Amino acid sequence: NHDHGIMLDRGSNNNQIYNNTVYNNSDGIAIFQSEKNLIKDNTLIDNERGVRINATYDLLDEFNGLANDNIVQNNIIRDNTQYGVYLYEGADRNIIQGNTIEGSSASGIYIKTGGNSIRGNTIRTNDTGVTVLGGDPITVGNPQGTPPYIPPLFDGGHNNTIVDVYKRQ
Repeated sequence: NHDHGIMLDRGSNNNQIYNNTVYNNSDGIAIFQSEKNLIKDNTLIDNERGVRINATYDLLDEFNGLANDNIVQNNIIRDNTQYGVYLYEGADRNIIQGNTIEGSSASGIYIKTGGNSIRGNTIRTNDTGVTVLGGDPITVGNPQGTPPYIPPLFDGGHNNTIVDVYKRQ
């Protein structure tokens, strides 16, 4: 597949994705504007990003939502050309737990959002283990006839918890 191995798109909430092998995609598993999903016991290999979770606001999109409260647990995420797990724009309060993330060309986990919990992962042989990037709060005006902008729960790079990460070269 060119874009996504598995995609949960716009309001695809309360799903479980488990026991899959996904490889050679832009995103192994992508969650866009969807909440409360479980990504568990998958093998994600040779993608650009193993798991991408975001809720980028689009003025032209009739649906507008966030990508909060998702769980990425006990996956093997390996040999990705960019990130093992990528959280950005509206992906707050997610849990990344018990994964083995190795061999990413950039960061094993790259976070541009807030309120996320990173716990008990084995992160090794990536260029950088975990990157947390802050920034100014996002503000968006709403031209008439466009969907309302839903602000993220946290400013980027704020209120993330990183605990019990085992990093070995």
